[in-house]
Amino acid sequence: MSEFEHESIENLYSKLCLDLNMDIETKEDAWRSYEHIRKHYVLEGDQLHWLAVSLYVSCRRNRFLTSIDNNPISISRLLKSANHLELIVFFDKLHKWEDMANLPDSIRFKIDQVEHAFNISSIIFEKYTKIFIEIFGGNQYKLIHSDYQYRRTSNQINPKLNQKNKANKLNHHDLYSLIWTIYALAKTIYPSTINDLIASFHLLISSFIFIYDYSKLNKLDYLIKGSCLNELCSSDGTIIDKLCEKYSCSSEMCRTIIEEHLKSDLIKCINKSENFLNENNYLETIRDINRQYDEIVLTNCIIDERIFLENQNQLNDLLSNLNENRYSKSYQNRTPITASQHLTSNDYQTNNSNQFLTPISQANQLINVLFEIIKDQQSTKPSNNLQFIIGQQTFLDDLVERLNEWENIFNKSYDSIEEINNFNKQLNPSRSCQSRFDLSLKLFYNSLENILTIEKKRLESIQSNSQQQIQQSFQKLILNNQFLKSLLGLCILLVLYSHNDKYHDFNWLLNIYSLHGYSFLKIIQIFLKTSKQISKGRQFIKYLSSIEEIIISSMAFSNDSSLWNDIELKGILKYNQIQLIHLKKNDSLSPNNHLTPIFIQSPNKNNVSRKLFQSSTTTITPNQFNNNLSLIRSQSDGIVEKTVKLCPYSMFYRRLYDLVSSRLDILCLRLFSSQSNQIEKLIWNFFIYLFENYLELLFRSRDLDQILLSSIYFISNSK
Repeated sequence: MSEFEHESIENLYSKLCLDLNMDIETKEDAWRSYEHIRKHYVLEGDQLHWLAVSLYVSCRRNRFLTSIDNNPISISRLLKSANHLELIVFFDKLHKWEDMANLPDSIRFKIDQVEHAFNISSIIFEKYTKIFIEIFGGNQYKLIHSDYQYRRTSNQINPKLNQKNKANKLNHHDLYSLIWTIYALAKTIYPSTINDLIASFHLLISSFIFIYDYSKLNKLDYLIKGSCLNELCSSDGTIIDKLCEKYSCSSEMCRTIIEEHLKSDLIKCINKSENFLNENNYLETIRDINRQYDEIVLTNCIIDERIFLENQNQLNDLLSNLNENRYSKSYQNRTPITASQHLTSNDYQTNNSNQFLTPISQANQLINVLFEIIKDQQSTKPSNNLQFIIGQQTFLDDLVERLNEWENIFNKSYDSIEEINNFNKQLNPSRSCQSRFDLSLKLFYNSLENILTIEKKRLESIQSNSQQQIQQSFQKLILNNQFLKSLLGLCILLVLYSHNDKYHDFNWLLNIYSLHGYSFLKIIQIFLKTSKQISKGRQFIKYLSSIEEIIISSMAFSNDSSLWNDIELKGILKYNQIQLIHLKKNDSLSPNNHLTPIFIQSPNKNNVSRKLFQSSTTTITPNQFNNNLSLIRSQSDGIVEKTVKLCPYSMFYRRLYDLVSSRLDILCLRLFSSQSNQIEKLIWNFFIYLFENYLELLFRSRDLDQILLSSIYFISNSK
């Protein structure tokens, strides 16, 4: 870059900072970051766009510094001042900047949170106009193509205008803007809804009902001319029950949001205790709501969601880009096991039938699957049958006490999301948090009862087991915190996934309960074996498959993984042995098919474990590998083969070998094309050789893909 171009860019940047009224400290910090990145990377495109990204990152980073001179930043103004930078392009460059600048996870998380919250609102806005017309009426074309509503709800509204003027009469355009702005403001008051699709949709429905009730209260009947009003109205004139039923929402949750939150906290937030929607002061109400929201948007570096109310042509492009982006990310995140081409024909048909579901419909469908599973578990307490299986009440009391402790951990961690609006920080415990855990707890008790019931039948089929021995076995399992926390964690994960909650993810769950990935993998396998109804939610199966892949590829072989203890005690299971198990396996649970022994007893040692952990300094050569290749594929340890049964430990190896085979198949096809089959066999045999002979040396504390790629490289260069 020439000196002239550098000076020109610096002048444009100074003008940008002046337009945003940016403080000197943040301005200089962003410029230093930009110059540092430019020395190491090629920044293609408009340089002012990259500077806007750097400026935003500096604002996010400096917002919590002690200096009181730091100015907040409005994303909308930033994009407009930076040569009208598009939002999708902004986020794309922002994610590239994260990697180039090696930003800390805390900053990355906040950026992802802002983006995901906006994505959720983009999904919800697709239903917004339809619901508005059903309740209040209005011309759809005028509502979505006119920018009149945003102009009248901006900060520049003068509440002292002549109230007799017909132009000041509350109309559908005002109402259309007001409800959406109330929804956007309420989201900032209750941060737990920001990254939760279902909670956000409940908040939107509640906002509609809230304004409908105030419109009826202030006798604004000329505004209530909805196309489906007769269908939605109950005998008492309310719409909450039928509206919630139509859109698969909980009327109880909406009532709570309206009474405890909107009618209390929202009105208090804007200092409007009376005449909230009176025709004589509605302009002042709209102004106060927008002013409060403006302040929150500016001081917290979040996106102004009133962008949906501005230019409809730009909005259509934005929504199209967001939908394409969502589809693209979904496609990119597919792994060999979870991709559609690896599903069976029946699974594919099930998946294909759901491909046109909207995100909200899909979330409701998954929630219904969970409620179907727990239909017999109405209470958040152990059932009578579970009490009978365990036997002694003291063990159940101890279980309930530990679950209460884990609930407190969940509540604190769930609501520790960054507070956007401190107004609500101490006033409202999160209702969504409580409802999520209650559903998870019911699913936990249901799953635990299923596991113990199936295991009881297996143990009773063995004549040498007495009833007392069976109960002692279960009581030992009930005392196993790792098993119980893993099962509870899995239930929580399914509930959060069904609500499309991207903030509270798998890593968050492992962290709050100090769980190990390998233990979690075992509980997934047990859960899928005992809960047949979960297969009705195909997305659940795909999600759990992706979790399994993450654990196997990047967690199972970590240095602190309990897998190493199992290997030391039992030895590795070779590929030939797993093939043998797979051929003998059937769907029914035979007496040899253990579900829970991996958690309650230790397997016996054998000569494989002793041989495996002997120190070795052997150097691998291609000739040595080729000479021993047939031996690797045919031999297996007789002692191990006799004791191998279908249990979580053997299922781990089956998942491992399937995962390696699937990834290797795709990689070889892309890398070697026509010769892929021949080379794939060599790489596969080499990988198995390494795994069975150098597990401790090569796999400990390494990602599975590292070994797989190294194997591909070694074989490719040895030919």
